[in-house]
Amino acid sequence: MCRVFARPDPGLPSIVDSLYFALAGRRGIRRLIVTSDGEGAFSGGYATGQPPAAFPHSAPPYPPAPGYPPAIGYPPPIPAGAPQNPAGVPNPAGVPPMTPPAQIAPPQVVSGQPSWAVASAPPPSPRPNRRRRSIALVVVIALLAVAAGVEGAWLSRVSRRLDAADRRADAANARIAKIEASASNLQSAISKTIDSQAVAARVLPSVFEVIAGDALGTTWAVARPSSGGTDLVTNFHVIASLYDDGGRTVKVLRPGEEYVATVKRINRTADVALLHVSQTFEPLKVNEAPVLGEPVLVLGEPLGLQDTVTAGIVSALRRKIPGDSRQFIQFDAAINPGNSGGPVVNSRGQVLGIATEELEDSQGLFFAIPVAIACTDLQTC
Repeated sequence: MCRVFARPDPGLPSIVDSLYFALAGRRGIRRLIVTSDGEGAFSGGYATGQPPAAFPHSAPPYPPAPGYPPAIGYPPPIPAGAPQNPAGVPNPAGVPPMTPPAQIAPPQVVSGQPSWAVASAPPPSPRPNRRRRSIALVVVIALLAVAAGVEGAWLSRVSRRLDAADRRADAANARIAKIEASASNLQSAISKTIDSQAVAARVLPSVFEVIAGDALGTTWAVARPSSGGTDLVTNFHVIASLYDDGGRTVKVLRPGEEYVATVKRINRTADVALLHVSQTFEPLKVNEAPVLGEPVLVLGEPLGLQDTVTAGIVSALRRKIPGDSRQFIQFDAAINPGNSGGPVVNSRGQVLGIATEELEDSQGLFFAIPVAIACTDLQTC
């Protein structure tokens, strides 16, 4: 192994020489030492790895600076008989004199560096990091593409299942709508019929015969006031004679039972009266919206015959009738004297009206006061 060192000034002591000998002694390296005389001429020779007996000296010493004494012991004396190289510098002991080479090309000087600088080593070969990164990037992209494809397939499958579920739900809703329509039609058909026995059994315990002097009629439980007892509704014309004579109490009867009722409120124009008993009875529910054609029952005491029930339908909803400008519910269930004040109920046992009269010189034309009028005028229900 050979390296070239250039010494620009052979007159200066070279620390490089000392370092060289120190290292060469361990590594056994031979180096070519080249010196320059400052005018472009070079000289030098190969050195061994053995350290010198004494540090080499440069050319004759520089004179001391003006005003400064010369350094004691410097330069050290040159041993007698020490071999010298062509530049006049003594060689280390045991080292043959260096002979100048035939021709030594000057080292190439890089711009901005000293002439003695060591030539730079070639740049290291690029590491294969870029290749590994490229491979990893390709692998990641491939995995992402596969994941995207799998997710897209899964979403497509889920979407198809949801569409199928929506179609099944629509079909089920259509079937439910048909069933509900059938149930509504069935309910409408049932409402056109009436279970007379069941309705009568539920309503009759709240219906009474009323005796007001010589007059006879029917009354029924409408409400239970907070003060206690039960309010009853009847026609005013049933108690009119007694009331006009100053009477304010009447008798109300159930089979085997008799109670005393007090006249609480009247309305001559609407032909309704409100009675009150101290006993508690179950009031009947009311329905203020009668339907044309729906079946009805009339419950009362015609001619004193208790718990009489007749059946029919709502024939018409009249705003007035001949000889009377009041509103009426027309029905065809038979009534007779004694039915006045009795309830006209639908198939659910709800009171639609209060049986009032039969049109004179007619057959099957019966009328009831709408229950809404009685509730309003008597401030009850």
